[in-house]
Amino acid sequence: RGRGNLLLNIGPRGDGSIPEPSVKIIEQVGAWLKRHGECIFDTDLFTMGLMSREGHESDFSSNGPYTRKGRALYQLVRYWPGNELVVAGFDTTVKKVTLLGVGDCAFEQCGEKVTVKGLPDAPPDPVCPVLRFDCAATPKLYLTAGMRVPKVPHPPYDPLPSDMLG
Repeated sequence: RGRGNLLLNIGPRGDGSIPEPSVKIIEQVGAWLKRHGECIFDTDLFTMGLMSREGHESDFSSNGPYTRKGRALYQLVRYWPGNELVVAGFDTTVKKVTLLGVGDCAFEQCGEKVTVKGLPDAPPDPVCPVLRFDCAATPKLYLTAGMRVPKVPHPPYDPLPSDMLG
């Protein structure tokens, strides 16, 4: 859809051949894309909307970025949390959670908060594990509790009204 690119940053030798360390990295990325490509290819725009509420469909997460395809929300879990992961801010019901390449995960949803349980202690993928959240409707996330700074315009990514302006 023309919304991104992948820069591998490899330097070929003078004869055009690619050094073996670069070949290994390219093969690793290719293998990861075979396992997890559904979270990258043909995904929908999933914006953070920091400058306005228009198009605001997600928020920053310290564990890793999100992508979306229809009713599926994917989290690329760059910082593995151990055996439990909590994601707050869902605006829809989560029907199923899957750790790609491993299988379905146990989870609980309490309002906007989803707790994924029974994950492996160590990351199951050497590059980046991916969780898929299958939702009842097209998902949006509002994770932030908000910034409360006096005399500063209310940040658009905070779904709560400011309690300090006035």
